[in-house]
Parts: sequence; C-alpha cells; structure tokens
Amino acid sequence: MKDENKSLWDHCVPDVVNQNMLYIISALCPGNSVPLIGINEKNQILQFTNEWLYLIKEYYDREERPSIYCDIEAMLTYLTDSRDKPEMHKIIEDNVFIFATSFAKGTIHGYVAIYWLLHVYFEKYAGRPEYADYKICIYKDSQQGIKDIVYHLIDSDKIIEISHQVILNFTGQSILIPTKYHYFPHSKTNTHKNDFVDSLIQRILHTKTAAVADYPSRIAILKNATSTNLTPQGTYNRQDVLKFCKRQKHQLIQPSEHNEIEVIDLIHNCESLIVSWGTAFFKNFVYISEKCKSIYVLIHSEYMVQYEPYAADELMTSYKNAKILYIQTDNCLHARRLPSK
Repeated sequence: MKDENKSLWDHCVPDVVNQNMLYIISALCPGNSVPLIGINEKNQILQFTNEWLYLIKEYYDREERPSIYCDIEAMLTYLTDSRDKPEMHKIIEDNVFIFATSFAKGTIHGYVAIYWLLHVYFEKYAGRPEYADYKICIYKDSQQGIKDIVYHLIDSDKIIEISHQVILNFTGQSILIPTKYHYFPHSKTNTHKNDFVDSLIQRILHTKTAAVADYPSRIAILKNATSTNLTPQGTYNRQDVLKFCKRQKHQLIQPSEHNEIEVIDLIHNCESLIVSWGTAFFKNFVYISEKCKSIYVLIHSEYMVQYEPYAADELMTSYKNAKILYIQTDNCLHARRLPSK
C-alpha cells in the first residue's frame, strides 16, 4: 500500500529494463489522456510508463492539478494491494517493449509518442538477435491511426494488444522507451529535430502496398462536427467547412475515413494544405514533402488562448519548401477567404 507520508515522486524510479512488472491501464476517462502505470517488484512506480510522470511532470505543480495524478495514486495502491493476489493477474511471459502511451487515444501527443518509440526501436533494438523474440505491446483502444502506423511497420505476429482494467504481470523482461517530445518540434529554431519522423515517413511510403489513384494537389483537414474529436474546442460547422473548401478549391479529407498510411500519402503528395489549429496542424505538417508550397493554419476563436503565447516570433513560418500562414477565424467560415501569400 502507498506510504501516505511520501510524495508521488518518492514512489517513482526511472528504470528502463524491468522484470516482473505489474501494469495496468485504468478505465477510460474523458479527454485525451489514458491512465496507466507499471510498478516494479519493490512496488515503485516505473515513471517511464506514464508521460505525466516525466515528460510533462510540471503539470503536477499547477494550482489546479490535473486529475490524472489522483488516478495514478489510486492505481499505485491497487497494484500494490494486488501483489500477493496472483489470481487477479493476467500473466504475459514474453519479453516485451511497452508501446502503450499516455495519449494513445489520439491527438498530436499520441502520434509524436508512437513515432518516437518506433524511431528508437528501429535505431537501437530492431534487427539485433538478442531482441528477436521481443513483442510490442500496444493499447487495444489506441486511436486507429496510431494502430495503422504500428501494424504497417511491425509484423503483426510481434504485436500484443493489451486492454484496460486488467492487471498484467509481465514475468519476462519489459523495456520502456521514454518519449522525448510532447509535440513535433515546431518553432523557428527546432524543426530540424523532426528528422526522426522524416525517416519513418520514408520507411512507410517505401513499403506502402497501394498508391492513391489520383492525388489531389490541394487538400484540407479541418476539425468539424463529423470528425473524430477527442475535445470539443475549435470545431467548425460541417456545412461551413464544405462551402469553404469548395470556394478555396481544396479537397476536404476526413482522416478517420482513411487508413493513416493513406493520410500520410495524400499529404506527402499535396502542393497546398489547409489545416485547423490543433491536432490537424501539429500532427500533419510533418507529412508534407518538398512538393508542398503553402500551409494555411486556421485558428478558431476558441483556440486563441493556445495561439497567443506563440504569436510573437516563436512559431515556424515555413517548413521544408512550404510557407506557413496563420489565420484567425471566428466559429464560422462562410465569409472567409484565404489571403494570398
């Protein structure tokens, strides 16, 4: 049981390689985060199982502390109390890499995490004989696009899908890979750090099994009422979006209606891209190629609170060969036209 005299951080250790890890993904909660932790044989939290414990741990000190930390403390108590109750455990004997992440339900955070894990896996572990028998554990209810990427790059017989509300006892060796980024780097000075995802995109495109019959040169990805949205903020009316795209002569793409490999392929072959601020922008800008000459980022009024801290001079104004223009909008687009660059 958790020692109430200790802080949460006193229970955490930065171990990467573990044996006999107890692990749980708790019940799904609202929003874009997935409550999960693993503990070692000393009942210490393995902090690299949850990004809230290392990558974005500064949230713990905020005046309004996110409820995820209460979930983590409850999961620690639950796992510790179950240590001597093996009948509560599902045994996984395989040696594994843990690819379940705190934002596996989607958003930019889930995608940058899975790309980073795959990058490190291919750079450090894949192809080495001592890791040949290791499996990859992913969260069963990860957003489909995240699963599309993993299943495209990893043989399906090496993948184990794990469910929430099941205590997993990994009796073999488990390896945790810390995630490095919460977003793809997107300031004027650090976009070169996206080389890690560029190499994976090239790997994906070189191994895709089918090409799009007719690539649209101008495409749009805009958060609207019929998108798959984890958060309601910044959502445009579907009819306004359709009229806007028709007027701007851009083809609307709904990522949830495509395999993520198709989304990558479509964006990689476009010359002009319109996206809404949020995941549509921060996830997809890395998919463009040198063919793309322009990216228009529409900032819904509800997202101004996110945009304004950047507005001075931090945000990138170009990426590869594309010029990027940020355009503030209200919640309807019927009268909006794109300015010329």
